[in-house]
Amino acid sequence: MIGGYCSHKDKGNHSARKGMILFRRFSYFGDGVSRPTDTTMVCVLSAISQMGLLEVGALVHGYIEKLGFTPEVDVFIGTGLVDMYSKCGCLNSAISVFELMRAKNVLTWTSMATGLALNGRGNETPSLLNRMAESGIKPNVVSFTSLLSAYRHNGLVQEGLELFQSIRVLPSVAPPPTGVSLLAYLFPLPLRLCCRRSEFVPPSRFRSVGLALEFRRGWVNS
Repeated sequence: MIGGYCSHKDKGNHSARKGMILFRRFSYFGDGVSRPTDTTMVCVLSAISQMGLLEVGALVHGYIEKLGFTPEVDVFIGTGLVDMYSKCGCLNSAISVFELMRAKNVLTWTSMATGLALNGRGNETPSLLNRMAESGIKPNVVSFTSLLSAYRHNGLVQEGLELFQSIRVLPSVAPPPTGVSLLAYLFPLPLRLCCRRSEFVPPSRFRSVGLALEFRRGWVNS
């Protein structure tokens, strides 16, 4: 039930709140035998991320350590903590947890890279993606989608285009062949529809970063 509520995202985060209430009841009024698993705690961290409750997140982090789930050895807990701290605006804590982790998967690196973008340090993202590739893990479509969505969320369209252009020249972290179409995630729907020109420009038309830049300039200057 906790996982179901925490994974269901809705406007107002009502489901996440219900999940947190259930978790509190479970942790305070349990049968003394059952205890939360690492899966339960990752779900709880997700709910905290949705609500942006940093103080609660710090308390839950302490509770996780008390349960014996340390980010150094548990990649899922570590990734959940990186994501939670990043989305709650505490980037330094996210970086500390990230650097402590002995094992990292593609979601861990994606969460850290997205956290940098969300917290105004997107200029460090290419370097982190390079480190990711050097560790033997290559960014996937989800990685680029999350990154570009983070730039759009902060209104950093130009910065997102510059990031995409910079990583295209790095073979180790270059987007997949269809990656250029991901640029659509940088633009809100009105831009994609190009309403001032009454012309729909589908993502498939973004055949190069240059075209995307021209499209943006044309819309802004029209």
